[in-house]
Amino acid sequence: MNSGSRTGLPHSLAVSLAAALTTWLAMLSWRGFGEDASSYLAPLFDSALIIAGLGGVLRWWRAPGWLVLLAQVIGVGAYVTHVLTGSLLPDAAERADLLVRWEAAVQASQAYASPVPAEAGTLEPLLLPLGVVCLLLVDVVACAWRRVPLAGLVLLTLYAVGVSVLAGQVAWGWFALPAAGFLVMLYLHEDEYVGRWGRGVGSRHDEGGFAVRTGAARTTALGVGAAATALAVVLPALIPTLQFGVFGGGLGAGGDGSVDIQDPVVDLRRDLNRDVDVPLLRLETNDPAPAYLRISVLTDFNGEAWKAGDRDIPADQRADGTLPPLFGVSSSVDRTEYSYRVSALQSFRSTWLPAMATATSVDAPGNWRYDRDTMDFLAADEGTNTHGISYTMQAVDLDLTPEELAAAPLPSGDLIDRYTSLPASVPRDVVAQAQQLTADATSDYQRAVILQNWFRRDGGFEYSLTNATQGNGGDELEAFLTDRVGYCEQFASAMAVMARSLGIPSRVAIGFLTPDRTAADAFEFSAHDLHAWPELYFAGSGWVRFEPTPSTRTPAAPSYTRGQVPQSDEESSSANPDQQSGEPSASASSRPLRPDLLDQQGGGGTAPDTGPRWMLIGSIAGGVVLLVVLVLLPGWWRRWRRDARWAADPGPEAAWLELRDTAVDHGRAWPVGLSPQATALRVADWFGDPDDPHPPARPPHGPDYAPDAVAALGRLVQAVERHRYARPGGADPTGADQLREETTTVSRAIAAGTTRRTRRRARWLPRSLFRRTPSVPVVSDDVEVVERGGLVDHVH
Repeated sequence: MNSGSRTGLPHSLAVSLAAALTTWLAMLSWRGFGEDASSYLAPLFDSALIIAGLGGVLRWWRAPGWLVLLAQVIGVGAYVTHVLTGSLLPDAAERADLLVRWEAAVQASQAYASPVPAEAGTLEPLLLPLGVVCLLLVDVVACAWRRVPLAGLVLLTLYAVGVSVLAGQVAWGWFALPAAGFLVMLYLHEDEYVGRWGRGVGSRHDEGGFAVRTGAARTTALGVGAAATALAVVLPALIPTLQFGVFGGGLGAGGDGSVDIQDPVVDLRRDLNRDVDVPLLRLETNDPAPAYLRISVLTDFNGEAWKAGDRDIPADQRADGTLPPLFGVSSSVDRTEYSYRVSALQSFRSTWLPAMATATSVDAPGNWRYDRDTMDFLAADEGTNTHGISYTMQAVDLDLTPEELAAAPLPSGDLIDRYTSLPASVPRDVVAQAQQLTADATSDYQRAVILQNWFRRDGGFEYSLTNATQGNGGDELEAFLTDRVGYCEQFASAMAVMARSLGIPSRVAIGFLTPDRTAADAFEFSAHDLHAWPELYFAGSGWVRFEPTPSTRTPAAPSYTRGQVPQSDEESSSANPDQQSGEPSASASSRPLRPDLLDQQGGGGTAPDTGPRWMLIGSIAGGVVLLVVLVLLPGWWRRWRRDARWAADPGPEAAWLELRDTAVDHGRAWPVGLSPQATALRVADWFGDPDDPHPPARPPHGPDYAPDAVAALGRLVQAVERHRYARPGGADPTGADQLREETTTVSRAIAAGTTRRTRRRARWLPRSLFRRTPSVPVVSDDVEVVERGGLVDHVH
């Protein structure tokens, strides 16, 4: 099968360039993946020109499709190889070096959230080949197969990848550019399609009586494309329950106030590795030693990393005054209140609002909302962020004591279930290590202090940003505990995982450690002050901060974890003033540990948590089902419309309209303005042999190849003429079943006169679905009567 068209070289190149450049414009949404985006976007632009040039020229020469694709792969492959290795034919050493660079790019993409810092390495070995594959895919679909609407799905996927990975607001221009390119692709495709009918814009096919205006067809293509683009932009805003928008990356609030949020570890990893320490926040306060200004809390551990999960931020939970009471903190806990005024510098832009974990009131400009479970503050619209704003808050310093923490009763079952869940992929050695270290402990508090001190001083751990293993997954966690070198995120993650394995509710907090004093009551936080620490829950004391990071990074552990640690929790009932009198409290020392995590690979214990695996399988299955539905939908819609038409009016007009749609589906231009007799003459010329078991690639056609269809068409014409022109009230002798049978016979003959490719398209993507079907035929009063072959032909 030839891939070329009958159009000239300029049009062929224009179509190929439109597809390639539109794909590259869609990939501009990837610009935030790395700080050095030009390293992969510039070569991708050159690759787009190579693919478009080869494709346009070879398709103009009518080269076979496989040859066009092969030439494109060879040409762009040589270019990409030269860019990545410096040689068209790399030797063994160059190939090995490329493999190392590719593995480094993969590791950087996993260890750093976007944008990956330039010092961590370039993403070029990873994104350049991926982008080239996308360029080739769009070229094949849009130019070789001429399925521009289907190519639009690929383009939307490319854009959506950038939006979802960056998980932030995307400027409207980065959507408008590829959308405009897609409209150009539609226009050129329609122009080529109409160009095969005959003359150019404004001409009429006089010989055949076909009087469609090509300009109208092009306008229809642009109208459909523009409407679809506008619908993609406007629909999420009109329907409150939709949580996806082309300009949003996870902050599009749904009807219940739930939002998906960005991974806060992005800034921590990137800014801690900055060579230059950049000032971010200024603080004015009467707190003599402000520290641990929290940005966000990570509540979910999926076996690979800690994630922020979802947040519930209804419109009434605004950062404009007094906040709810501190969760889980007894009213009897002594506290000291301090005031803070925070000024975010121009260098700090975040959709998270830094605040003290024990804040009692926050007043910030903009649409900031808080989540009651975590007391995180998030921007609820596109225009809200920390860039250059100032806000105030009140917070308390809780006077926690080891005795109260050691005597804390068990928390509620719901809190236990959420904050102690761990996937089955957590290594057994990690769980065994936690239980071995705390085997002699008699309270959750004592277990927590033992873990903290083991990481901080007793276990021989070293704080390092350069020698640390990147990531927090199962393998990385084991490597960290083996090598005992890491940075704050890994210390916090490891302690939180081990605490959960002991049944202690835990989570990871991201924020700022300690600021530099700039005046008597003024302080400044910088990029190198970013920090991570674990928070463990103790009833009566709430979420309590621990500090496992070694003293080389954090000078002092919390005061309530230093000194003599209580050895029992026998006084737990008296330590909880909020508990009803006379009711004994549950002892934390009686808490069952997590044998299920140790036995998950053996015969005992509970079944492993296969939730993530089933979620992945379900997502893949859902995607496959959706793809199948999208493929089958046009054909199903066409059959439904045919059945609905017969059910509504099983008469001659329904049969005539069905023939028209069948002809349009098979690429035939249905004559407009002709009588049924004249139309039948044209239709009969399209007939092929429907009984030929092995039709040629380009089957011959004409009335002589399907005499049964010619006879059936003649009977249909008589039925239509009687229906239109007979005296009102006259009986029509043709029944509905006969009409359907005659229509089927004629439709089979029309299909038999077309190529296999045309028949496949008619089955899977019928053209009639996208063209307006008139309810009644348009017949002109100004006609010239011509006798031809026993039939009266009415022409303009």
